[in-house]
Amino acid sequence: MPTLELDVSFPLRNFLTEVSPNDTMFDESAHYINVGLSALKLLEYAIARHFIRPGGPRTILDLPCGHGRCGRVLRSRFPQAELTVCDVDRNGVDFCASRFNAKGVYSSTDFDKIDLQSSYELIWVSSLITHLNSRDTVKFIRRMGDHLSEEGLLVISNHGQFAVDRIAAGEYLYGLNTTPLKRLVQQYNLLGFGYVDYDGVEGYGVSLISRHWLEGLFSDGQCIIIDYLERELDNHQDVLFVKKRSAVNVSAPDSGDVLV
Repeated sequence: MPTLELDVSFPLRNFLTEVSPNDTMFDESAHYINVGLSALKLLEYAIARHFIRPGGPRTILDLPCGHGRCGRVLRSRFPQAELTVCDVDRNGVDFCASRFNAKGVYSSTDFDKIDLQSSYELIWVSSLITHLNSRDTVKFIRRMGDHLSEEGLLVISNHGQFAVDRIAAGEYLYGLNTTPLKRLVQQYNLLGFGYVDYDGVEGYGVSLISRHWLEGLFSDGQCIIIDYLERELDNHQDVLFVKKRSAVNVSAPDSGDVLV
């Protein structure tokens, strides 16, 4: 079973280094750890901006949890929180629940069927809407808003302009062939939202979503984007910080800052 090799300066205590042999996100130790550290940086940013209560969230939902690439950061940074882990990958849920002292909830491709019975002060969503079409993106975000506590924070990562630029430069193809990749970018340029299925897979693929499209989605709902950071998760995905509209006194998101 692989384990993560931590530097002596690693900032988290009681950090689980065991990696499931079924973890498809594990490529090599350094990158796997760096993704977690970029998540930690975003959490510290949220605390510094008072998006999260100073003592940390008391209830956390990690969806999709996978096999805990970010969940181990959430557990280590907020050891007293009630952590719920959720994914369609039941093996991943079982691994995270057993290793992180968390409640496991099996997810569903129909978001209305996910058995979430609580509200959460922090909902962490990394690398999910990056794979959803526009209909499912809207449905998922609205469902998460229903489970966000009154003062809670929803954090969502997204393929934004940097991903578009990578495709244009031929640097990364996101597992797609030339024709669907071209269609993906054309949709993004025309509508602000592009999506294509992976080859042979229906309803799961790659999305590109502009900041403008996302701001429009949140323009009149129960939640609002309070901040938007470009390319801050794993030096790749954009990150939205979302709160209940009733809990904030802003009508538009911040221009966004760069984390250092």
